[in-house]
Parts: sequence; C-alpha cells; structure tokens
Amino acid sequence: MSRYLALDKAAFIELWVETVLYGINTVLFVGCLYVFRRSTQRRTRAYKFIIATVTTIYILCSAHVILDFVRAIIGFFDTPDGALAYYSQLWIRSSVSKHALFTAACCVADFFLVYRLFVIWSSRVQILLVPVILLLTAFACGIGTVRGFSHTRPGETVFYPVISNWAIPAYVLHLAFNSAVNGLITGRLWLFEREVSEALGREHGQKYKKIIVIFIESGILHTITLAVFMVLYLLKSNAALIVYGAFAQIVGMAPTLIIVRISLGVSIQDKESYQSSFGISTGRVSKLKFHQKEDEKEDEISFKDTGQGDVVERTVLPPPAGAIHLWEP
Repeated sequence: MSRYLALDKAAFIELWVETVLYGINTVLFVGCLYVFRRSTQRRTRAYKFIIATVTTIYILCSAHVILDFVRAIIGFFDTPDGALAYYSQLWIRSSVSKHALFTAACCVADFFLVYRLFVIWSSRVQILLVPVILLLTAFACGIGTVRGFSHTRPGETVFYPVISNWAIPAYVLHLAFNSAVNGLITGRLWLFEREVSEALGREHGQKYKKIIVIFIESGILHTITLAVFMVLYLLKSNAALIVYGAFAQIVGMAPTLIIVRISLGVSIQDKESYQSSFGISTGRVSKLKFHQKEDEKEDEISFKDTGQGDVVERTVLPPPAGAIHLWEP
C-alpha cells in the first residue's frame, strides 16, 4: 500500500476486508455457541460468564461493521461533495461512534483475558497487578482517543496531535498488555505441562502442549495485526485504516478461535474430550485429580481410563505448583 493512499479508497478497502473477517468471526461465534450447547457445565458461573462475554464482543463487532456499511452508503452515494469529503469529517457522530465501539470491544476482550489469566494462575491476585495497570491505562488513553475525534476541526486528520497524542500511547499499552498476559498464560501452562509429564508421562503432557500452541498462535495473530497497524500509523499512511478495520474483527475472533480450536481440534485429534483451558467439558473426560492427604507428603493421582472404564491409581510426588484450575476459580 502506498503511503499516499487516498482516504476514500482506504475506507472502501477497509470495508471489504472487515466484511470478510466479520464472516469468519460469525462462523467462529456460531461454533463457540455449538461447543457451549454440548457442554455438560452449562449452569456454572464460568459458562454463563463466557457466553455473556463472547456474545457482548460479537455484538460490538457486529455494530462496528454495520456502522461502516452505513458510513459507506452515506459517503459514496448520499454526499454531494464525494466520499473523500465525508470521510474527512472525523468529528461527526458516526465517526466518533465507530471508534467508541472499537474501544469498547477491546476493553471487554481485554478484561476477558485478565479473567482467564486470574483463573489459570490459581486465583493469585498479585499476578494481575501489572496487567491490570496496563489495561486501565490503555483504556483511559482509548477514551482520550475517542474524545479527540470529537474535537477535531476541518482539515485535520487522524495523525494530528489531538488524536495521535492519545492513540499512540493507547496502542503501545495495548500491545504491552496483550504480550504480557499471553506470556504469563503460556508460561503457566508450560510449567504445568512439565509437571503433568513428570507425574503421568509425556502422553498426557502432550495435550497441554497443544493448548499452548493454540494460545501462542492466537496471540500472535492479535499482536502482529496491532504491530502492523502501529507501524503504518506512525508512517502516517492511510493504509492503517485498512488494518484498523481488520483489527476490529480480530479482537472478537481471538477468544472464540481459542475456544473452538481447543474444544474441536483436540477432540478430533485425540478422539476424546477433556477439560479445555475454558473448563468446558463436551463429553467423556479424562480427569486428573490431585487429592492432598493430611498425614502424607505425597498425593494420590487417580486416572480414569475412558476406553475401558478401569481406574488406575498411582502415588507420586505432587507437582510443585499443584493442580491447575483451567477456568473456574
């Protein structure tokens, strides 16, 4: 993309890219609902929280793409001065609302990520300190960015200080937040994978390796998109608008992509279902339960073989970090 890509052309390409990704987002959302429908834990608080969160994010993403369509119709068909003149009006209500929806979707998705971190780290509040500070600061800068749009004047662009002074810190903090949280989640799962492999063998540890790979791949998609957007924005290229539209849908795709890939992908590959990183059980489950004995230093680990129904009991030293709670605290 040229640095001097016209704003109206960038807006048209953005709409096309966002529409394609919205279709993918919709498929993932429906797949996520399908996984929840099959869940045996539909009445738990974790289930209700997850379904409410992903639905909220999807509604915000839907509102964003619908508003983009409305803006395109007005800009290309109903504006006498042409689409370029329309899209240059950053202060109008539709423009401000579009960026407000984007900020809200990012906020909900990030709080969802914080909750997942909280549970995976066994409800350790201290692990949330830095991520929460980054999240709240980024959200404050996001609000400042939206406010900046409403205070722009004719002739000013998204690269003017009234917006960029808030937007750049917001995106940098958002990138730092996601990198930190995904790193902490991946690190925790990696440590637990080693503990499970040592206790029960590499076969059972492999399942957690697959979860780790899924988290990394989904996190990279989010991080790379944000990094590309930041580079284009700092170069003051209108091509940043195209990536912005894509990112508005990727924000919603990331959590549902993880749920669907873990619940369906692992089930197909291993021919069995088990507790995923979201605590959603979709069928027969291989369970690893660590029961602490009061008078002994060792833990009894019971493994239920779902193939034959036999129960094999082993006594081993407990993992250093104990059993991990993968979704409900």
